Amino acid sequence: MQAVVLAGGLGTRLRPITLSRPKSLLPVLNRPLIQRVMDILGPEVDEVLVATGYMGDRLCSLFRDMKDVPRVEVVVEQSPLGTGGALKQLEKKLKGTFVVVNGDVICSLDMTKMLSFHRNKKGLGTIALWEVEDPTPFGMVVTGKDGRILEFKEKPKSEEVVSRAVNAGTYILEPEVLSYMASVKEASLEREVFPRALERGLYGFRFAGYWFDAGTLDSYLRIHAELMRRMSPSRRPGGPDIGPWSI
Repeated sequence: MQAVVLAGGLGTRLRPITLSRPKSLLPVLNRPLIQRVMDILGPEVDEVLVATGYMGDRLCSLFRDMKDVPRVEVVVEQSPLGTGGALKQLEKKLKGTFVVVNGDVICSLDMTKMLSFHRNKKGLGTIALWEVEDPTPFGMVVTGKDGRILEFKEKPKSEEVVSRAVNAGTYILEPEVLSYMASVKEASLEREVFPRALERGLYGFRFAGYWFDAGTLDSYLRIHAELMRRMSPSRRPGGPDIGPWSI
């Protein structure tokens, strides 16, 4: 099974630390962010396509030297294509059901359970959902009792909030979703493609644990705090045994 990691962002909200390296290579407890993102890929995934642009050569070098990971191909965009365009350019490489993960999201999602949910629903796609107290800064998702997505609302106003579920940036999709994009051009999966595909059947998969979008300095720091909290005491920096991280 294939997975696509969308890692083409410029990381402008994380400047100045992204001026000299791409966001996907920022360290998170001694490992590049993109490796932490890829930790959720289940055993079903045996090939990863990384769609990137900004300083893409750095990612090529990382995976060329890395061992003990699924087969990885880095595809460098010549110009920014957004989440939709980045996926459309990979159309000829994608075969069968595939996973898409945003390259700046670290979470506790169980991909095996999500894949089972997706296969059971038999829809065009499944979107991971995370519950938040205030959905106004996010993409709000409204679902029916069977989990089918009824509506998307990007950054809703307070009076428009009818759901606490937001798009968590991980998807399991069927190849047919690519037919909702006519050509390779800049486009957004979240704002353009998914709303058009609702009639075909998109479902929301809720999960618990933790979820962070590493797009700002504040969230980048909070990721470190959460992961360290979940470590065994002996593995924390300054503990009696500074070995490989346990999470």
